[in-house]
Amino acid sequence: MHNLDAIHFGINESNLSRRREFVRLTAEDAVTLKEMIPWAQDHASAIAREFYDWQFSFRPTARFFSEFAAKRGVSVGDLRRNLEKAQAEYMVEVFTGAETEWGLAYFEKRLKVGVVHDQINLPFKWYVGSYAEYRRLVREALLRDFVSAPAPAAKKGTEAPDRAAQYEMVERVMASVEKVFNLDLQAIGDAFIGATLESVGLNVGDVVASAESDRLEHLDQVKQWSQILLSQAQALASDVMDSAIL
Repeated sequence: MHNLDAIHFGINESNLSRRREFVRLTAEDAVTLKEMIPWAQDHASAIAREFYDWQFSFRPTARFFSEFAAKRGVSVGDLRRNLEKAQAEYMVEVFTGAETEWGLAYFEKRLKVGVVHDQINLPFKWYVGSYAEYRRLVREALLRDFVSAPAPAAKKGTEAPDRAAQYEMVERVMASVEKVFNLDLQAIGDAFIGATLESVGLNVGDVVASAESDRLEHLDQVKQWSQILLSQAQALASDVMDSAIL
């Protein structure tokens, strides 16, 4: 299999910027999340732990991880610790990625994560589906930290916290986080598709694409190759050696 990186997929700074533009991931989002880096660093481990509490209590994913641990010859506990560590690092990177506005190096890492998860045969639906839990956990942590509990009555000489402004701040951060999550899921999806195509002998690197687009935008070419290969196989199976397709 080829090195399934950004170069192989035809992803560059130019067409990556189009992805960010499409999901409205802007410099303003970068400012918002850079300010939250210390918060992310403080909460990443706890969020990762809760994230895997769910993964290991949901029967299909728990079974997948148990079987994967057995194949690798490691304990489920050790596997979970490694997963939590990697997930905590990712949580921080979502925010520190703002320092480079989630550029090519950031996207490249997400591609590699996608390739790894495809190679271990994690069902794509569970990877994508897990982001619903991730969003919930991040939002709940933000609400706990930044939205005050309603007070019965403000004491004389004190001002009640502006809870509307607090909620607005949380929603602003979440809006930025969700744009990054969307960008990340694009990388994961591309990696799963690309790795699957390569595993059946198709070379994504042969797809013709302009600098403005990446190769996975042109899967029509891959479909044409597949159709030709199928027709050739059918001709050979039928012993039609003079077929034009050959």
